[in-house]
Amino acid sequence: MKILKKIIFVLIICLLFGFQSLIANDLFFSEYIEGTSQNKALEIYNGSGATVDLSNYRIAWSRNGNGWEDDWHEFPADSTLEAGDVWVMTTNDAVAQLQDVADEVIYYPGIVYHTGNDARGLEKTTDGGATWTLIDIIGNPDDGNYWDVAGIPSATEDHTLVRKPSVTEGTTDWTAAAGTDEDNSEWIVYPQDTFEYLGSHSSGDTDPYIVGASATSYTNVNITFNEQISLDTAQNTSNYIIATLTITEAILQSGGLTVELITSEQVPGYTYTLTVNNVEDLSGNVIEPNTTVNFTGYQEGGYTPIADIQDNYDDYEGQEVTIQGIVTIGDGLLYPGKTKFYIQDSSGKGIQVFNNTSLPTIYQRGDKIEVTGIVDKYDSDVEITNPDITLLSTGENLPVSHSVTGNEDETWNGTWSKVIGTITDVWDGSEYGFYQITVNISNKTEIDLMFWNTAVDPDSLTQYIIGDEIKCYGIIAFYEGAVQLTCGYDDDISYKDFDDNVTISPTEPAPGEAVTITLTYTDSLQNPVLYWNTVRQNPFSQITMSPAKDYSWEVELPGQTAGTIVFFYIAAEDADQNLYYFPTDAPDEVFEYEYSITDFSAILKVPHYTFCPTLGETFQIQYHSRSGDKIVLRLYNSEGVLVNTFTNEMSTGMHTFEWDGKDDNWNTLPPGLYICNLEVVNPDNGDIKNKSVPIVISAPLK
Repeated sequence: MKILKKIIFVLIICLLFGFQSLIANDLFFSEYIEGTSQNKALEIYNGSGATVDLSNYRIAWSRNGNGWEDDWHEFPADSTLEAGDVWVMTTNDAVAQLQDVADEVIYYPGIVYHTGNDARGLEKTTDGGATWTLIDIIGNPDDGNYWDVAGIPSATEDHTLVRKPSVTEGTTDWTAAAGTDEDNSEWIVYPQDTFEYLGSHSSGDTDPYIVGASATSYTNVNITFNEQISLDTAQNTSNYIIATLTITEAILQSGGLTVELITSEQVPGYTYTLTVNNVEDLSGNVIEPNTTVNFTGYQEGGYTPIADIQDNYDDYEGQEVTIQGIVTIGDGLLYPGKTKFYIQDSSGKGIQVFNNTSLPTIYQRGDKIEVTGIVDKYDSDVEITNPDITLLSTGENLPVSHSVTGNEDETWNGTWSKVIGTITDVWDGSEYGFYQITVNISNKTEIDLMFWNTAVDPDSLTQYIIGDEIKCYGIIAFYEGAVQLTCGYDDDISYKDFDDNVTISPTEPAPGEAVTITLTYTDSLQNPVLYWNTVRQNPFSQITMSPAKDYSWEVELPGQTAGTIVFFYIAAEDADQNLYYFPTDAPDEVFEYEYSITDFSAILKVPHYTFCPTLGETFQIQYHSRSGDKIVLRLYNSEGVLVNTFTNEMSTGMHTFEWDGKDDNWNTLPPGLYICNLEVVNPDNGDIKNKSVPIVISAPLK
């Protein structure tokens, strides 16, 4: 009997200690983000089981291995953190996805402006601040190198670190916490700009299960799990099955708890059963096989199928509906203030849309849009009046041309064109909701075109001066015997190549000619640095600008070959260490200038890195040839099968666009090697030149 009592006692002690190991004793760091640009964040988790007063905590910092500084980050006054919740800090320069979940948005050079060799420590006081004790740490304050984590070299640079759910308390032993492989590390290492897990933290060691599922549109379903789940299993479409629906994409949302499924069109009100397998949490625990959950096909307040409107005109006449479809450009497009086009769904059925207000942006065939308006019968078609139009996906590869030869050349009617013209008039039509700008446009054949911009932002009118040169993108249409080019106001229009603070000389450099870049600013800046490259990829080369005169600095960049685009931006500080960027959104936005091409040639450039479309990454492709040459840009897989024709157009010289990793059918391509080929045809003699470069699509790290 005594032996049995001892065994029971030991079991009770083991159980108690086992359960206690799942309860965090205090606060600790749960996530660390060192992303591109200033996309950086820290997350602190409260697993203590009680609400804590954050005035009893502070964050210590070290820069470049110089030890803890005699300065700390203190939380805002009266801040508390509830049990099971997280406190998120990010920079004021971070993307919206980070700022939307942040409890603190911090300005430069605050605690979250870290690089991969800046240690951070979480400290606590129990005596009102007389003494402070370090309770958790990221990095080594006395080591200025980037630190390895889970066996991944320099993982604290250009990565996201997420604390494992099995971790129950912080530690001041960074070496042990970092570990040497995936098994003994306290951290999971994700690729740079992995933001899905910020805003919540999983703890404990249980199998994941589904909390619920609901349709958010006719082609979207959100599944919510009880805890954060692994990125690779969350975004594997083969882990989800919905009878009668096709799942084309699975996207893990911010917080790491919700997966958005992109499906074929749902039947409104129909009850669907979703079956889930193989989804894992961050500890590797797997959801119960064949887990099911029901949801109802999207209906109330969502998209009304175009096919249903086509089949039931009378039911929808006079009713306000929201529809989604693909733009088909028809005759009569682009009259100022009036735009007629057609929307069709995946089944091929379409409705006519008549817009009698100014458009907020430009459209091309294949754009996917959503329209809200009133259904009305009109010439046996359906008319949507006064629509609220939102462009859901923009096309970067617009066909462009300078080769308009005259009003009689009907072949140019409805052709996308890119031209440069001079502003001759600005008309105030604000009572109609827009301003109208008249531009005379001369191409290489000296034919003048008339250009009206019917959707100008009134706040931008101060940028216009009669005689200013303006870049225009749009479609040529014949109207009352004249050639008319119209265009919406958006990022596709550049009023000036640079802002008022930055100038270049010469503005159109010849091949091999050096360029002087000058920065002028009214306040006194210190040591401005210019960052430049001939492709849009890091790292940019750095050059310190030299003082030219009061409040002015300049630097000379070497001449480049024909067909080269130079990208650059400038960073500087004032006496108070406030950071200034030129342009203001740098390095996400940069200035550029180009060296024109005069000889028959095919120039194709891509960055020297892989990219992962499933993580939302994009890839910049530059292609150039002489103006007037025929160019075709295609993409082939490793087996030589054509998967995308990016553009088939008459060239205007240089062009750069960002590719999202999708094929001609808008499907995200799988990881692998692809070949991008540029074919250039000389229209005068039929000569052909080709240029090919490899592109590698990568998979998310597991």
